[in-house]
Formats: sequence, C-alpha cells, structure tokens
Amino acid sequence: LSKTDLSQTNTAWAQGGIASVMERGDSFGAHIADTLTAGAGLCDAPVVRRVVEDGPARVRECLAWGMELDRAADGSLSVGREGGHSARRVYHAGGDATGAELERCLAERARGLAGIRLFEQCFLLDFVTANGEPGSRVLGAITHHPRFGLQMIWARSTVLASGGAGVVYRETTNPHAATGDGLAAAYRAGVEVADMGFMQF
Repeated sequence: LSKTDLSQTNTAWAQGGIASVMERGDSFGAHIADTLTAGAGLCDAPVVRRVVEDGPARVRECLAWGMELDRAADGSLSVGREGGHSARRVYHAGGDATGAELERCLAERARGLAGIRLFEQCFLLDFVTANGEPGSRVLGAITHHPRFGLQMIWARSTVLASGGAGVVYRETTNPHAATGDGLAAAYRAGVEVADMGFMQF
C-alpha cells in the first residue's frame, strides 16, 4: 500500500546515482572502505558490507526488469566517479532522474506480479500484532482506503519501506507524504527504531 500514488515516493525524488562495484579495477573492499570513511565512524559496518556486496546483483536484476540507466555511445553503461568514491562506480538514469527511473521499474515489476495487490491512496493506520502486544509478530495492517474504507490487510510477511518524516519540518524538499506515519506505526508495534537524528531535509 502507498499513502499516495506510487510515483510520489522519496525514491522517485532521489537525484543521485546508484553506486555499485561493476567495473574492472574496483573492489568490494574499496567500496566498503570509501563508505566507512565517508560515514565518519557512524556506519553499521555489517550493513555496509551487505549492501555493497549485494549491489551488483541488485543492479543487474533491475536492468533485467527494464530499468534504463544512462549509456555511453558504444551502448555500455555510463559510469562516473563522484565525491567520496575512489573509483568509477556511480550509475545514473536520465542524468539526475535515477530515483524516478528506479521507482518506475520497481512499480511496474510489482504491478506485473500476480501475487501482489497494490492499494494506492491507502493510509496505514496501524500494524496488527499477535495478541495486540507490541514487539510480537506482525500479522498485517489496519488501513483506510477512499474506495474500500477501513480494511484489515493480513500478511504472512510485512515489509515497511517508509519515506521518513521530513515534512514535519518547515523547510524540506521531501514529498508531501513524508510525515512519519510508517515510523510511528512501527514504533507502536514494538519495532526498535535507530538513528532518528539523521534527517534528510
């Protein structure tokens, strides 16, 4: 479910490129080191390692699903080097429209899967937990949809990809839907939140 149209996501507004080790001469170790250095001691090293090492496979997967990254004259992927990186490993789509292209690709892929039903303009009110206890297993969500009204959506697995809370501040370039609803629902369900001081305005 999405509180707005699927196109109105923080992902769609992201203008930066996707960094991934896909060129000769680059390495996972170098990318990890660059990330940890740029993170100034604040990174979760195991998460950095997993994201870096899984990156190339995820980029290739998105390309197989139809994501269009910028290409050089010979048809190969156009790759650049940007701040904080010691090697050429940053890929863009449409110049500064990488997020919008990634969002388009993933939304189109989701719409094409029979096992996924999408609810747009659907507001998450709360998660349903086993016995109503915070910290217990999430069984689904209570939502409100303009057409269907209040809904109980049951799920074997629940993935929360919330857009943050940038709009609670007066000055922000976040999309208008980034009001922290997902974070609040997760917290009420007993999910441990972390790094809440980090806010991209």
